Amino acid sequence: MFRTVLVCAAAVTLAANAVQAQGFSGATLGIDYTKSLENADLGGVNYYGQAEVEAVAGISFALDLTFYDFIIAGGDAQNVTGHAIYALDNQISVGAYFGRDWIDGDTINTYGVQGAYVYGAGIAQGYIGLGDGVYDDILLIGAAGNYGFGGGISAVGSLDRVGFDGGHGLSLEVGGEYALMNGPTFTGVLGRVSTDDNDELYIGIKARIDLGHQGGTTFDRRGFFEAYRAPSL
Repeated sequence: MFRTVLVCAAAVTLAANAVQAQGFSGATLGIDYTKSLENADLGGVNYYGQAEVEAVAGISFALDLTFYDFIIAGGDAQNVTGHAIYALDNQISVGAYFGRDWIDGDTINTYGVQGAYVYGAGIAQGYIGLGDGVYDDILLIGAAGNYGFGGGISAVGSLDRVGFDGGHGLSLEVGGEYALMNGPTFTGVLGRVSTDDNDELYIGIKARIDLGHQGGTTFDRRGFFEAYRAPSL
């Protein structure tokens, strides 16, 4: 596990450094920890890296690498997702993505479209996607928002739903974050995961470092386990 995390972090960092002269605009390195409030034995940790490069004016490409450790549920998974992004102006960006998850020797492909809107101190984004692989007829849809109050303090929230042949999952998170000046950002959330078999209330503690003049990437991570969070709990 540790070796995989190092490889992910190194790949994103090297990619960012290599393309800095060719339009590197932002990158993020982070870790997410979740813990069930209803079952002390359930929880998970995600490690991730993201990097974005502006190819020409308004057109960018981004890469996400994520490692999921489903602590108690057992096993782990990995994700690689690429994004193609077009900035219509300083407020609106649209894009497409394609990603692949690996879990227990099986693969899950997901692909879709996404959009982001910057409104004053707030940012909203959403996506809709399809998928196939170990599960059939995958449909993913989600939205997330962030609103800054000043002093590095923001309110955050997200809603993700995934349906597939044989099941579904719905994840809701609300919380807040605090960004240190020229330093990391810490986030705390209260969430709920609902599936065909179970509902779990959980807390999440997250930390990330945003790099580059853009301060991170345009879009959040995408993938099957970004929407279907039940294995982490």
